Amino acid sequence: MVIASNGPITYSTHIMGLMEGRRVVRCFADKERERIRVMRLMRRSVALLAIPVALALTVSTSVAAAGSPTLFGAASYNAGGVQLISSTTVPPQYAGIDIPLPVGTTLNDISSLDATYQMTTGDCNVGSPRFSISLSPTVSIFVYFGDAPNYNCGTSPRSQPNLLIPFVDDSQVPGGTFYDTYAHALILAGTQQVTDLAVVLDGGWAGTQIAEISSLSVNNTVYNFAPSPPTNKEQCKKGGWATFINPAFKNQGDCVSFVATDGKNPPNG
Repeated sequence: MVIASNGPITYSTHIMGLMEGRRVVRCFADKERERIRVMRLMRRSVALLAIPVALALTVSTSVAAAGSPTLFGAASYNAGGVQLISSTTVPPQYAGIDIPLPVGTTLNDISSLDATYQMTTGDCNVGSPRFSISLSPTVSIFVYFGDAPNYNCGTSPRSQPNLLIPFVDDSQVPGGTFYDTYAHALILAGTQQVTDLAVVLDGGWAGTQIAEISSLSVNNTVYNFAPSPPTNKEQCKKGGWATFINPAFKNQGDCVSFVATDGKNPPNG
């Protein structure tokens, strides 16, 4: 276990912390994300027929929305969006948001990753939170929240456009490095298929982290996580129930019941 230092984060301690965080998330979070992917595929046929009434989605020309994001680990919706918790006292010690991508998406198709968030507890300087772009079960490219080179972010609300700049961590890709440009990452692996895209919080081993995620963007597709419930039954029909993420619904009847009772019957999604 890596012990957090009270002094400034150096390159070597930063690397050690990131390695420990990755070990934790690989052991536990990968299985959870695989289960989520299966569930998402089952929902996708319904969601594609629906008009996205709950999400403010602008479809990109290169990567179109393929459904709604899914939470895993110690993640939950709240009044501000999504709360992620990583702590040694809160099982399973990690949290995240799995972001759907169309089958066949390659690294070349991803040109921008944005985040609006706030660390209410802890900081970002242990490589968490981050976007994790998976190319295989053992190879991922990490895109860290916060400001390079140490990726601190403080506890104030942040809105960071295109975290792919100035650096990404593609050290798991042959020829990659911890501080690499995304342009070089595309040269190394641009044609490889992206098997998963997620935001992961798993730095609790170095001290409790709590992040509030208001919105995420993949290219021009924006996922707003602030509450946006349906206001009439028609929004639940023709697959519309599947487009809501905060709150989320189990099926059309669950959505209709929520509307009919003015939210007094909580959703079961």
